Amino acid sequence: PIEEVIETNIVPRLIELVAQASSTKKIKLEAAWCLRNLCSGTIEETHYITGYGAIPGFLALIESEETELVQQAMWGLANIAGDSFELQTQVFQQNGVEIIMKALENSSVIKLKRIGVWALSNLCKAGKLLQYGWIEKTIPFLCNYLKNETDPEILESTLYCLIGISLINEAIESLLSLDIVPQLIRHLSDSDPTFVKYCLKIIGSLLAGSDEQASVVLKQENLIPGLFKLIDHPKIGIRATLFWVLS
Repeated sequence: PIEEVIETNIVPRLIELVAQASSTKKIKLEAAWCLRNLCSGTIEETHYITGYGAIPGFLALIESEETELVQQAMWGLANIAGDSFELQTQVFQQNGVEIIMKALENSSVIKLKRIGVWALSNLCKAGKLLQYGWIEKTIPFLCNYLKNETDPEILESTLYCLIGISLINEAIESLLSLDIVPQLIRHLSDSDPTFVKYCLKIIGSLLAGSDEQASVVLKQENLIPGLFKLIDHPKIGIRATLFWVLS
């Protein structure tokens, strides 16, 4: 269906409706919804859509501060960022991360926050390919979410972001300076195995830093007991990740 819609040459018109000041909120919402769905297709289809300006169009909607428009735009950017590193790069270069974070800071709407942090997680998943300057400002933002958020979906996306970020050598010192390890240890005893696995991956990446950085991690109270409690974990994926960390 996406290919058939694209072949009608409607994409430029949808982006025009999103961008033009004379469009009503309802028209912008429906146009953004269509674009969001179209951006969930193949990489080639998403590249075609972004070629007409979908990224700046979505970013402008996020800055509108209209909750429904912001949610659709964030979802669209999440779909775009999930397709390729090239498209992630385009979002970074257009200050997409800063715009998303500002919208999240200004909202208390749980659904919006879930979509926004999920969008950030798609942007951060390239790990070592990312430039530190692109994600530097996300580190205190995400560490604050890890410490204070209670919504499971937001926490899962936050941890997924941090997995990618922790693979960047320059980011390790920033993460340690914000005292992230105690928060990771806290989630090692979580009932959700996804949280446990994600925390193990981040701890493993932090330990892979310099000797001094690894020493900071290892000196954390309850780390070693917390790790050894997972040796008999029923999930084989948890045990496999644990043994990688211990190695």
